[in-house]
Formats: sequence, C-alpha cells, structure tokens
Amino acid sequence: MNHTSVLRTPLDAAEFKGRGVRRLPFASGVYRTTRKSAAIQSPILLPPAPFNELVGSWNALLPPGATLVMEARALVGRTWTPWYLLGSAAGRPGRRLELSSPDSQADKYGHVDKDTLILKSPARAFQYRLKFTAPSRPATLLLAAATVSDSRESPPQSPPWKPGPWIRELPVPRRSQMTAPAAYKRDICSPTSVSAVLDYWGSHQSAIEMADRVRDRTTGDFGNWTFNMAAAGALGLEGFVARLESLGDLAAEVAAGRPIVVSVGFGPGELRGAPIKKTAGHLMVVTGFTAQGDIVVMDPAGRTARQTRRVYRRSEFHRAWRVNKRGLTYLLCPLIKGCRLTVGVPAADLRRGRGSPGRVSQLLYGEKTTAHAAAGGWIRVSADEQAHLDRDGVWRGYPGWARAAEFSGALAPAAPAAAPALAGPARRRLILKTAESFLGLRYRWGGRSNIQGIDCSGLSNLAYRAAGLDLPRDAHDQHLRCRPVSRRGLKPADLVFLSAGPGSQRITHVMIYSGGDGLIESRQTASKVLSCTFADRFGVPLNGLESGQTVTDNTSARPRRRRIFFGSCF
Repeated sequence: MNHTSVLRTPLDAAEFKGRGVRRLPFASGVYRTTRKSAAIQSPILLPPAPFNELVGSWNALLPPGATLVMEARALVGRTWTPWYLLGSAAGRPGRRLELSSPDSQADKYGHVDKDTLILKSPARAFQYRLKFTAPSRPATLLLAAATVSDSRESPPQSPPWKPGPWIRELPVPRRSQMTAPAAYKRDICSPTSVSAVLDYWGSHQSAIEMADRVRDRTTGDFGNWTFNMAAAGALGLEGFVARLESLGDLAAEVAAGRPIVVSVGFGPGELRGAPIKKTAGHLMVVTGFTAQGDIVVMDPAGRTARQTRRVYRRSEFHRAWRVNKRGLTYLLCPLIKGCRLTVGVPAADLRRGRGSPGRVSQLLYGEKTTAHAAAGGWIRVSADEQAHLDRDGVWRGYPGWARAAEFSGALAPAAPAAAPALAGPARRRLILKTAESFLGLRYRWGGRSNIQGIDCSGLSNLAYRAAGLDLPRDAHDQHLRCRPVSRRGLKPADLVFLSAGPGSQRITHVMIYSGGDGLIESRQTASKVLSCTFADRFGVPLNGLESGQTVTDNTSARPRRRRIFFGSCF
C-alpha cells in the first residue's frame, strides 16, 4: 500500500487547523504567516490500509531568519505516538535553505532514519504539522505532503504494456554525476537528477550547485529525499516525495510532459545496460517509453553526459524500482504550469472560458488534470483522462476552465488497466449494461455525469470507461479513434456516428449499437437518454443501411440529411 496526502489547494486546506497564518488563493500557495510564530496541523488522515513508514515533503519560501519544522505522529493500535521531528530548515539569502535532519529519536514505537519515520508496528492513521518562525518577513507555504507505505507488502506485478501518448522521450538535459569533483561524484545522484529536471522546466542549476543546496547539515549527505524537494521548491518548482503503484503511473506522468525522478536498487546483472553493477539506492530520471514499453532514462551514473541516456527493459526496471524500492519517486513540476490536480467534487464543469457559462465537458471526482494557468478563482486545465485531438494533430487532455475551489492536490493513481479479465463479449455486455443505466437521464450539453445530465459523447465515453476502454471526449474524436466497420461487421456496443450534414465529414452525434435494430443514445431533441431503432430514427432499418450512406434524420421538427458511419474500438 502506497498513499500520499497532498496539501496544495484551498480545498485541501479546508480541514486543516492554523494559528498565525492565512489561506492563500491557488495561484499564490497555501498559507502565509501573519505572526512571528505560526503553525498548521492536518486533520487525522486515514490511508486505505495500515502502514509502517512515513516520509514528509514541503515547499516553502523562507526569507532570511525564518524557520520551518515538520513533525508527524501515527496511531498505533489505540495509542498515538509522540510527535517525531522529520526535519527543519532556516531561510538564507539567495533563496537558499539551511537544512538539518533530526538527531536520533528512537523509542518503543519506532525511529526516524534521516528522512523516514519507521514504525515497529503498523499504524492506521497519522497527522502532520508544520511550525514556522518568521520574525521579519512572512513565510509562505507552497505545498506539503506526507507519503505512507507498508514495507511488508508484496508489490504488484508489472501491468501489461499498451501503447499510448507515453510513447515519447522528453528532452531532459543529460547530466553526469561522474564528471563532478571526487568529493561529490559518488554521492550526488539525487541532486544531479533534480538539477536536470529543474533545467527541463527552465530553472538552471548545476549539479554541484544543487548538491550544495540539498546538503543535510546534520549528516553531510546529499540524498535526503525531503530536502531535495525543499530545495527544488525554493527554486520555483513544486515537488514532493511519493511512492507510485505501477509503471502506469510513470507513463501517465510522461504523457503529461513531466519527467520523473525515481529510486532504484539492483544487484549484479539485474538491470542490464546500467553504468553501475549494483546499488542499494540510486536515483535517475525517467524521460520516456519506447514503442515496446521499455523505459528511457537519464541515468546520472553514466561516465559522461552523453552516456547518461539509457533504455532499461521493462521487467527489470519494474523490479529495480517498484519491487526493490517500492516505487519511490520525486514528482516535480512548475508551481502552476504543468502541475497535477485531482477533481475533489462529484462533478466539476469544464467551461470554454474563465467564468463563461459555456460548458464543454464535465470532470468527475478523482479524475486527473494538468493545470496550465490560474486567474482569480479559475484554473485553465486539460483533462488528462479525456482525450482530444488538438489543432496540431496531437492527442492531449480536453482543455477548458474550471473553478479552483473544485480541485485537490491529492495524488490520484493511474487509471486501472480496467477490466483486464473481461474478454470482448463480456466487455461489450458491460458497455451496454452501463449505457442502459443512464436511460431516462436528462440530456445536458457537455454533461458527463448521472447527477446533472449527459450528452451523446459523454454517454459513450462513460460506458466505455466502465469497461476499461479509453474513448476520447467528443463524437468526432471518438470516430477518429474507431476503425471503420461495415453493416455486416457491426456488433453490439459498437458505435454509430452521424455527420453534421450530407456533405460534411464533421461528426456531431454518436450512438451505441445495442443489437438487432436497436440504438442507445442521449438525444438533445428528446432531452434525455433513450433507446430507439434505426427504423424509428431514419425510416430505414439497419439491414437497409451501409456505412457512409446518406440518411434522413427524423428526430427534429424538420428532418435533416446526414451521413451515417459505423465504427468499432474492439
């Protein structure tokens, strides 16, 4: 079990308690101090399963003279442990931080090992808090996070490979730790990797400069996970430590254009092509995936910058990262542009413009988005789980504006490989069963929920999603993703498309074929989701039609001439 709680948005902060702080709008951070001494404390947080390890993260702007301390405690059985110090920082000129890990805190419940609280017995809840002193100028908290995990748990198998927008290679600068002076080069894989990602996002720091920024003043180490993220945050990025569940999570990050720093461990011969023979812990940057599903990385252990690009076999990388290091990851991106957000309300309208009444789609609870800009109480996002073909011919998340108050920084897992055990016929039945569950629901332009209504492509999108198939958001894009089929090749749960007019190639309506002469659709002129027949709709039964034919659509007051097309995603 891996679980990360993130404090990033006003919605996240709703249940936190604060003293000497004020909340900030999304674009400005989370909290700013209003007194010389201040603190915030999380509510009691309940992960989905017991855990025995906890790692904290934070990003803050600490002016010279300001300090920050992070502490955490856990509920073991019916008893709360003492508060454990996870690390401290003091602001220095030049946006630098003096970072110090705690001295030994071993007790009957556990101990802190540099950056990790390790418990002797599993816990079922936790809290964390941050304390500030800011005697001259206010300190600003940009982000806080806590990641819990169970080191006793057997990791999952690597998910099956499937092609997608993650088949790409992000242009992360190549940096070798091995070209650094002898006092550094064996120990700075973490700051070297972080400096490369910072450079990718436009913040230029050499590996040596980054190493000096992340150095633990208590131990002299460069690899403290919390401190690497704190230093990155002081330089304009948001970053936190997480443990991800699968290669699917890495693929989702690459698809969104975000390189990921990962920790790996392996023995001799276990990661073929690696520049080092073995390691108990080494960090590198995942930059892409090959068409075969292997992982492309920038491995700072390469002898020169040119030799840092490596391609590791999927199964071997899965073992080195997900099995041996339990998916340890640094998630980094700019404060707004490119940051990951999760929908935190049952349904959020995605609008054409900031404050516009024009709804283009809806986002459902738990769906992932990428932010691009913020203005007032609005965020411009792309819906990562709703594919859209943009003007450049690239498949991206569906774009629009939504209210900032409807988002959380919570780390959502990658969408599951979805009904992997279902064969084709079973998947088709599930699609039809899901579509039938919406019968009678009102039609709503841009709608995509059973709460507020649904439009034609929203119906097919959700019905296919329930069966584990990714279908784009709009009818035209769904048509592009389908392979054409003839009338004789049409099977239940395939899609039937209508063009805007007899001479148009633009698809404006989609229906789900239910078998026989039947269709299920969300129809605007009927204002609801309904079942009908080809004969009812077009005056001709299915056996009298063929894909590409012009038909008469009888569903409006004045019948329209349109073209009909059949498509399948199976």
